[in-house]
Amino acid sequence: AVLKEDYGKQVLRLLQIIRLTQQEHGEVLQELTRQRLNYDVSGSSPLVPFPFPSSEALEEFNSSLNEDLETQLVQELAQLGGNDVRSTTRKILEYLLTDSAASEFSWLGQKGKKKFGLLKLPQIIVRGVRANRKHSAATKDDVESTIKSWLRHAKDRLNSKAAAGRTDNT
Repeated sequence: AVLKEDYGKQVLRLLQIIRLTQQEHGEVLQELTRQRLNYDVSGSSPLVPFPFPSSEALEEFNSSLNEDLETQLVQELAQLGGNDVRSTTRKILEYLLTDSAASEFSWLGQKGKKKFGLLKLPQIIVRGVRANRKHSAATKDDVESTIKSWLRHAKDRLNSKAAAGRTDNT
């Protein structure tokens, strides 16, 4: 009889501990949700209202970025979503620049093109991909290799659209 009584007390004590822990977790979750809602950029106007049509426009935007705008842009890009790191990175690139503008860049500036890798945007894109909960463990290399490939194929996409009689990014 003593063992059953001690066992019952121990179970009740453990249940009380579990309940208190769950309550603490709920409070932490509420605080995190509140913080996220306070930083939600969906109500503000986007930093990038449309894809940049030229390398000059993109470079001008890139040079105007300060720390606060970079953070806002990361949040804006994270909301674009995607099924995996590659699709998320491609969505971000399509959001930022047209194929025409992209065709003026390469990662290191080969073939007389401009150097995309030296802009602030690649690091912001990496942060934007990682800010998406599904891709928080994305490596810098995964994102950068997708950017390099996407830039490399910009001219082909542009030519395919021209052959199909479509305008850029439609």
